Amino acid sequence: MNLIAQIVTAGGVVLTRTWAAAFEYIKGITNEQVKTLCDIYNSYYSSPIDIRQEITEHNSVSWVRAFKFIFDLWRGFCTGSFSHVLRALYYFGLTDYKKITIKMIMQVKHLSECIFQGLSDLTTNRTTVDVIQDFNNKLSELQFSEIRKVLGLDFFVPIFDEYDKDELKYNVSNLNWETSYKLFTEVFSVNSRYMTVHQSKGLEWDKVVVSLKPNHHSNRDNITLRAMFQNPRLLNEEPADEFTRMYYVACSRAREDLYIHLPSGFDYNILENAIRNFTSTSGQFINYEFIQS
Repeated sequence: MNLIAQIVTAGGVVLTRTWAAAFEYIKGITNEQVKTLCDIYNSYYSSPIDIRQEITEHNSVSWVRAFKFIFDLWRGFCTGSFSHVLRALYYFGLTDYKKITIKMIMQVKHLSECIFQGLSDLTTNRTTVDVIQDFNNKLSELQFSEIRKVLGLDFFVPIFDEYDKDELKYNVSNLNWETSYKLFTEVFSVNSRYMTVHQSKGLEWDKVVVSLKPNHHSNRDNITLRAMFQNPRLLNEEPADEFTRMYYVACSRAREDLYIHLPSGFDYNILENAIRNFTSTSGQFINYEFIQS
């Protein structure tokens, strides 16, 4: 995983079959937090809501909008840029910036100091929901009355709505600050270095890590990696062929260096024999090495 993190830092990308699989590659995220991310993502599986698009493009999901608000407010606190604060307020309908007063700006600065003190992008002992609730609690204090005067006397940042299930609320509430910030800025972002094969179509990078596995739970793909490397099939409209085509698309995204992340315990001799057979048949040379970690 350290090598993959270095590849991502150098501008490479990690391609997986599902977003849930991509979460495993986020640097510094614990297994428990990975499971929480997967549970959140899977809770939208049968829903018309595309949670990735909600985070990158839209603001209709309550907890996503609340998280965007607090992250922009925090960036404004860290950089001293009021433009981030304006964007945060925009999520909750403040479009008439003429209402903003110097007094309000000073109160926003002080409120940010109160709730963000000691917070960094690596903070794991506070959840994002807790930080938002701290904002709501502090805002009710008399010293921040000018903010409420501009935004509304009853203003607060809602995190969930009546349609959110208890399981989703539980999982979202357990996302620590570091995990959720990385989710919004590194994974579900315009310049993400983690994505699905479907999202990568038409794109290329110098360095690509491919991590695709057949679905063994339902045997939907009707193939194993061993069988695919030994006898790749592409042309038929069969599940095994479709998986192989998807694997090919993922590998073809690399311009220079292709890294294939094999499951633990996989016999790499199978892949090596496949490469040797290809080079002897085609006459083309492939420069490769196996890296064990």
